[in-house]
Amino acid sequence: MEHFYLPTFIINLLIHIFILFAFLTFFFFFFVSNQIKNHINDEFQDLINIQVKQNLNKLNDTLPMPNVAWKSVASYTKNLKKEFVHENVMVKLTNKALFWQLMLILGLMVMFIVALFFFFKWRSGGHTLEIGFTLAENVIIFLFVGVIEMYFFLEIAFKYTPIGPTEATTTIINKLEELTRN
Repeated sequence: MEHFYLPTFIINLLIHIFILFAFLTFFFFFFVSNQIKNHINDEFQDLINIQVKQNLNKLNDTLPMPNVAWKSVASYTKNLKKEFVHENVMVKLTNKALFWQLMLILGLMVMFIVALFFFFKWRSGGHTLEIGFTLAENVIIFLFVGVIEMYFFLEIAFKYTPIGPTEATTTIINKLEELTRN
């Protein structure tokens, strides 16, 4: 039976934490965030193109709006499109700063693990730290974790709809009805 050696355990634990943190960081920034952005855009496109259009037609039939200056509305929406065609600069800067903060954390973790490894090696008194085996074991574990995470996000999380088009449409229609009454 293999005996317990605290430095090897600590290095193994830290490598495990590092790989998990690195995997989740990259998985989120390069996969999940893009999928979420696309999913939200698709939902809004569906909401606007199908649901709102159909319900605005129904609203127009029930609440005629003869005094609406549709040319002004069209001009206003055209200006809004120009204004909001690009990604929000603050959102972009915040996301970029968050990414680099996580890269800094990952870098510090690597430096800490390497420093601790050399400290333990220096203090080991002839003990060897099985760093190659520890790295291989952790990489294999996280390959399987990665496959499971990918499956979970693709097959479960992204198929979950927290708010349907009907709830959002109802909210918009109610607000429009409220505005036309005032």
